[in-house]
Amino acid sequence: MASDGVSGRVDEGVNEGVNDGVKESIDILINIQGLNATEIAIRIKKSIPTVERYLRILRQKDIVEFRGAPKTGGYYFTEKVNNILNEQNFLCQTSKHKRSGG
Repeated sequence: MASDGVSGRVDEGVNEGVNDGVKESIDILINIQGLNATEIAIRIKKSIPTVERYLRILRQKDIVEFRGAPKTGGYYFTEKVNNILNEQNFLCQTSKHKRSGG
């Protein structure tokens, strides 16, 4: 999964219960960036304050950033994380290409 590299950077210093929720939040944002805390909470079936705590952890680790107005904005991966994801996708594509003999 594409979130493995990003999640691996979150693991340090985060307890296991919170870590699972943080990973769920990352997985959601990999598929749909720009969601707000309420939208993420609905998708991972957690309370809004809990998701806000996850997002605070991700902001402190420079993994996500909030863009837009407070009522209409949402969370996006930082440029640093987008670069990591793009690199992983490139490596994955290169590996598939080599295996297929192309």
